[in-house]
Amino acid sequence: MVERIRRIYRMLFVLFLREVPTETPPTPKATKESQRDPDLYSFKAHILDYLDDQFEVLGRMKKHDREAYTLYKKVGAFIMADMWKFENAWDYEEYRHMRGWWKTHRPSFAAFYMGHHFGEDLCDDKVRPSFMYFSKYDRKHPPIGIQRPRGDDGDVYTVSFYYDDTVLGGMVARYAVHVTPEGDIQCLKSLLDEPVEIRAKRRSGHVRKGQTFRVPNRKWGYPPFFENYAAEQNKPVEDMLVASFVMAVNAYSRQHEEMTKIRVTKGGLAAVFSIPVLRTPYFFKDREYYKTPSGSRKPIFHIVRSHKRDLVSGGETYVRTHFRGQRAFQWNGYDIRITVPGWHHLDLAGMDAKAQDVADDDDQTGYLDMEEVGDWYTSVENSELSWDKK
Repeated sequence: MVERIRRIYRMLFVLFLREVPTETPPTPKATKESQRDPDLYSFKAHILDYLDDQFEVLGRMKKHDREAYTLYKKVGAFIMADMWKFENAWDYEEYRHMRGWWKTHRPSFAAFYMGHHFGEDLCDDKVRPSFMYFSKYDRKHPPIGIQRPRGDDGDVYTVSFYYDDTVLGGMVARYAVHVTPEGDIQCLKSLLDEPVEIRAKRRSGHVRKGQTFRVPNRKWGYPPFFENYAAEQNKPVEDMLVASFVMAVNAYSRQHEEMTKIRVTKGGLAAVFSIPVLRTPYFFKDREYYKTPSGSRKPIFHIVRSHKRDLVSGGETYVRTHFRGQRAFQWNGYDIRITVPGWHHLDLAGMDAKAQDVADDDDQTGYLDMEEVGDWYTSVENSELSWDKK
């Protein structure tokens, strides 16, 4: 599969540039310390375990979903401090409704690392996904083998779960939903292969009388994996699938609500997470330090609130809110880069690119494959806006 997004990317890139002011940067909103995530301290205590595990599992996912691996090894999957709470998310009312941000922004793709369960009692037989990821498709060209949605508008998403098992091997389970402009969600059925077993009434060719054989049969339904899991949970399968999608939607929305985006790379693999900007000195206090020409340690990235400054010559001036400090450094063997989307680089959260399945022998002019998408995405985030270069 390749992504039909080259032309769309170019259009959106022009729109982004038109929306970005050329003189005055946007004013950031700092999170108050009293409003910080209560799970931050636990998250910091386990983040290195999360990263080591995520990169290891991501490497194994290559065998089972090469395209997702190719994209997210460059773009990075989100690690969230409270992602472990999302198990059985459909039991919580919060995860039955999409946040308002998503109703006006329909991101193209994202992945979440869900494999960390440190501190949990794992003495059970539950199968837990390691990665969850979604992709937006052109509703006029939904994924092959997926039911066409009702209506003439809205967006189609595929939602995938990667289950990692070093003994039994990994597997990918996938389903699709249609989201209307108003935010209503419809589960889309898949075309399933379910052969019918027939017992021969008479000898025919190589089939003896009384011998059973299978006849190809296809029907519309939900993947058996999800049907069986919903039955075990005593939940309607459609409710479970909708809630799982909303879980991803809200996870992405919350991630976007944070001011910072922290990109972690090591050995050609990437991961991303966010923390409140006021907590970056605490979170990375054990980073490798770099010195200024005067010999003092470079401060880490931080926000400087707007304030009044008294001038030596008399009078006063006002300093607008801005950022200072080191944004790239080494931390426990990982390369760290901290940015504020929309300030240091274009904010790609609302990028409206749509995937389309294309056969290898089809004309692929104007298309980007997963590797090219990842390269384009990271090149945008590695670029700097004009005011950040000053």
